[in-house]
Amino acid sequence: MKINRIASLVKASKTIITTSHNKTLWVSDGWVGWYPLFEMPDNLGEESIFALFDIAEDARGKYQFTIGAFPEGFVVKDDCPGEVQIQERCVSIYLSGKRMQCFFGSLGLEMISVDALKPFSDLENVSFFERLTPAGMPYIAVKAGLILVGLLTPMLINREETVDELRKMSEQAGISLYNANQMYGNKKQEYNQEKIDFEEDED
Repeated sequence: MKINRIASLVKASKTIITTSHNKTLWVSDGWVGWYPLFEMPDNLGEESIFALFDIAEDARGKYQFTIGAFPEGFVVKDDCPGEVQIQERCVSIYLSGKRMQCFFGSLGLEMISVDALKPFSDLENVSFFERLTPAGMPYIAVKAGLILVGLLTPMLINREETVDELRKMSEQAGISLYNANQMYGNKKQEYNQEKIDFEEDED
């Protein structure tokens, strides 16, 4: 787990929420994700958390620090009855100024900010599972192998204009495919599918 990537998230939101679960300290940016800090004491206080995330003393007053709890209905276990594995789609989109990784979930297109996925970039065998709260709201459990390493809240599209734009892009993609087939005939075409780029410069 990349601590500096979690730090980037809390610095962007100016929010830090912590909670202890089964002797493990979990941290949230108050917006998208919850991340376990396995190698840290589960009783770290406010000043220690600020120091861990390299937040200067004169900037700490701008942050909201809370000892809180997981959202209602979240199952904080390696396995959850009824969870379904979902795959990252080969396309990501920009929405509200953020690059979003797309998943197909039970409620349709579900998206997670690429920034919220970066803390997992040094882990192996990362997979994603959709879970539902008792109220039917989706959240995504991130696992490294069989171990739970994160809980994320996906974004759903809530504007008709966005759906219309995606429909237009789909139509144009179909036209592009038709023309490419006309130009290249039966030759095999190789496309570079866009994936999340974890190789960015370190913060």
